Formats: sequence, structure tokens, C-alpha cells
Amino acid sequence: MNEAYRFSNLVIIPYTFCTAITKISVAFMVLRLTQAKWMRYYMYALMGSLVIVNGACIVIIFAFCRPTAAFWDITIKNAKCWDTRVLTVASSVQGCRSLRTTV
Repeated sequence: MNEAYRFSNLVIIPYTFCTAITKISVAFMVLRLTQAKWMRYYMYALMGSLVIVNGACIVIIFAFCRPTAAFWDITIKNAKCWDTRVLTVASSVQGCRSLRTTV
């Protein structure tokens, strides 16, 4: 059970990074294909919001527990972690933003 918890929490970091990078690369492709000024502004705003939201989510993940490894390793004693609602809200915001940028 400890390994399942460890890997499920550890995979959040590359998942967040990879979804953002994939969407940013598609936005760069759209920038190369379009000449419409409004579309270019929209793509830049989209990329900026992805960097901000996903970057904030990764920062929250790394700052969630002290020491940081306590986030994925429950065997670490005397770890100080934030309230789980912080992670729930951050994940919900990131998920909603991810869904919005997919549509």
C-alpha cells in the first residue's frame, strides 16, 4: 500500500509538467499557422495562463510538506504538511484550467 501511495503522489509532478508542455507546443503550432492578430493574442494569453497555473501547482506540491519527500513517503516521521484542502483547491484549479484549455 505504501508503494501505491508513493507512486500516485510522485506522478503528479511530471503529469502537471507534461500536460502544460503539450498544450503550449500546440499553441506554438497554432501561432505558426495563423495570421489573425486576435488569435495570436489569445494563444499568448493561453500559454501564459498555463505557465502560471501549472507552475503554481508544482510550487504548491513541493512546498506542501517539510521535508518535501514527506509528500510521497508516508514513512517519514515528524513531517509538517499543510491542510489537504490546499492541495484539493490547487488540483481543482489546475484541472479546471486544463479542461478549459483543451476545449
